[in-house]
Amino acid sequence: MDLSYDGTNFEGWQTQLTGRTVQGVIEKALGILLKTPVSIMGAGRTDAGVHARHQVAHFSAETRMEGKHFTVGLNSLLPKDVRILEVSQVDADFHARFSAKVRVYHYYFFPGAVALPWEEPYCWRLGRPMDLQVLNTMAGIILGEQDFTTFSCAQDKAKSRKRFIHQSIFYQEGPFLVYRIAGNAFLWRMVRSLVGSMIKWAPLEGGPEIFRRALEAKCRDLSGPSAPAKGLFLQKVVYHDGEWGY
Repeated sequence: MDLSYDGTNFEGWQTQLTGRTVQGVIEKALGILLKTPVSIMGAGRTDAGVHARHQVAHFSAETRMEGKHFTVGLNSLLPKDVRILEVSQVDADFHARFSAKVRVYHYYFFPGAVALPWEEPYCWRLGRPMDLQVLNTMAGIILGEQDFTTFSCAQDKAKSRKRFIHQSIFYQEGPFLVYRIAGNAFLWRMVRSLVGSMIKWAPLEGGPEIFRRALEAKCRDLSGPSAPAKGLFLQKVVYHDGEWGY
């Protein structure tokens, strides 16, 4: 299942005892459509306020509805801030999370002073120009396999803090500055911590070296502030080698 959502009014992807979650509203709609409880598994557990252009989830169910009709029926039961883009049958051994090879995130910034009303909720308004060359020097430091302890959360229960980063780049897209990062997996709030740190240190003399030393220190106390959730999008999830490009 390929789906998209506006994370503004959600407490994240994963079902919680209290609070509105993406997983929760989809499972509720599936239960109504299929007339039986259904559990889904997502490729990425996005935080509260984080959006997704192409999240992937899987579930097991018996139905005679074809993918197109299933998609239409499910969307009719969902709130307007969640859309199912496609539903298709997969092999029994497919797993939305563990079969994924690469996850791609985009973070959007507005360097200007005033963002339009419909842009403000989906970007971090910086109010100042940024040096693209300096930012890309910093972005290149994390390529390959790195230990991201500095940019992790104490609450993250992952056994290893090492992740492999395939791509890390800043570029201009119209009035927006965009950061694109592609990796095999990410720690909880890792992308927002990286983004916040780079934006904080880029204007400083020796900013890239400050960033490098913080990464190598493997100390959470050295990270910068986390970037706001509203600018972060899960752009796509890749299951086949070589398909994680734009």
